[in-house]
Amino acid sequence: MNQVQAGMATVICERIEKAVRQVGVPENQVLFYGMPYPGRLVCVFNPNILPQGISPALARRFADALEGRRVRVTLGRILQVGYVPSGAVRAARQELPGYRGMQIVVYGPTGSGKSSAIQHILRQRDGMQIVFDAHYAPGNWHPNTIVIGAGRNWAAIDQALDVLVLEMAERYRQKARGMMVFPPITVAVDEMSALTSNVGDAGKRLITLAQEGRKVNINTILTPHSTEVVQMGFEGAGDARENFVFIELDAVIPGREQQPRTCKVYIGNPRRRGNEASGRFLIPAPVVYQGTARMVSDLAAVLQGMSEGASGGVSGPMSQMGHGADTDKTAEFDAAYRPGSPDAQALAEFLASHGYGVRKISMVLPYRAELARQTAADAIRVTGMDATLRPAPGSQAERALVHELSDLWGVPANRIARLLDGQDHQNMSRVQTHLGGGR
Repeated sequence: MNQVQAGMATVICERIEKAVRQVGVPENQVLFYGMPYPGRLVCVFNPNILPQGISPALARRFADALEGRRVRVTLGRILQVGYVPSGAVRAARQELPGYRGMQIVVYGPTGSGKSSAIQHILRQRDGMQIVFDAHYAPGNWHPNTIVIGAGRNWAAIDQALDVLVLEMAERYRQKARGMMVFPPITVAVDEMSALTSNVGDAGKRLITLAQEGRKVNINTILTPHSTEVVQMGFEGAGDARENFVFIELDAVIPGREQQPRTCKVYIGNPRRRGNEASGRFLIPAPVVYQGTARMVSDLAAVLQGMSEGASGGVSGPMSQMGHGADTDKTAEFDAAYRPGSPDAQALAEFLASHGYGVRKISMVLPYRAELARQTAADAIRVTGMDATLRPAPGSQAERALVHELSDLWGVPANRIARLLDGQDHQNMSRVQTHLGGGR
């Protein structure tokens, strides 16, 4: 704190209550707002003497907007302005809860501390914790956390998303047979925008998990840049935002990345008129963990082991994915169909000739979405596209197409499932039936 800042400081408090007593205003007449961190403004308001037309709610919003800015506040009659020492941080704010059993969206600008928020939430949750982190470095996550995608391994994330959707579907089948308790799984996404731009249809699958997973104890922590429908992948289903807890983070002042920070929490869509923040909470300083997290390339095997230990085993498509041969097939497919290769172009033209459009074809090709869409568009210009040629779900034509893609083109089962019409987990069940029945 420099001399100018020190001159502004007229209240130095260890607790909010002490500040109120120093001001000499009855406790029930005081509202206290501001970010209680070292060197940041603390404002003590008396709502009874605010200027006419300025409500306490407006004063609160104004004070919140000033957080982190070193300016003198002039709204209304502010009784005191000062700086809080480090010992007051925890006394002034409650730590962010873990919101167990709830779906969470953490949003804010780049560098606002989304990873720190995820860390703090995961520390308060039980069960298996899976983080998609293509930019992983040792120390980012607890050693017990399963990390998928390290080193920008988008193919591993792609396959893991399919495995999780199938795990959810299998749990619903078990629920229909009477099972009501399932081991908890939390799936967190770090850098969601990078993931969705590099993994075709990733947003759709994450939203499927987020919307349907809670009832079978699969919960998600998503990290879009904003809460807009398009950014979240909720086109046509904007009301789904009411089922999430939204945690809003502000930009972090340079040089304070390793300090605690505060956040606002909204229950339901924060853009809904009248939906005020339910509170402000403290997120502790980021933790650097010792050791490395669990690097997993075969999530299906891990889930299979968990399911066997908890419920005597799982049967169904999830237990057949990701092991041995299919993992090898995925690697071979990725190597064979590289961007710009004749094989990739030929496969795209084959799919276009069966009535599939740019989006569907791009979800089969194993490279970046924008490049895959360009390949698909080029193929359609060559062959044309007639959607009536697509095989109906469950038909003999679909069975023949599945076998041709698997046996002749080497397409992995999860990518075939993504191509077909219908829900991904239902498609995967049919693909496994088609391939199993013909071998």
